[in-house]
Amino acid sequence: MHSALNRKRDIYRLWKWQCYLLVFITLAVAIRCKTTAWSVFLGGVTFLLPYTYFVWKSFQRAGAMQVKRIFWDMCAGQAAKLLLTGLLFLLAFKVVHPQIGPYFAGFLVMQATLWLMVWMGRGQA
Repeated sequence: MHSALNRKRDIYRLWKWQCYLLVFITLAVAIRCKTTAWSVFLGGVTFLLPYTYFVWKSFQRAGAMQVKRIFWDMCAGQAAKLLLTGLLFLLAFKVVHPQIGPYFAGFLVMQATLWLMVWMGRGQA
């Protein structure tokens, strides 16, 4: 069984690998087109920033005595994550004007890697 410290470490490792993957994909795409690479990077950051806040908010507290507070922190973190994601989408399309396809591809790749890494990690207990 994982302790809270191990779960924090696992989530930090997952987040770190997602950041590495985003940088690798961005650099790989930048070889062909810098504008497309910038759009992919912005899409990935649009996913990673709110996700980072959610993880930080969710793992602020630990312990059996604080179960209700942890639950409400997770709810607040999820609500803030959705709000931040919406705001980042709005800012990206109003201010930066990225290419739509690569932007969503970057966002979806980050989401898919999260799902894949969580699914692959389920067998580890």
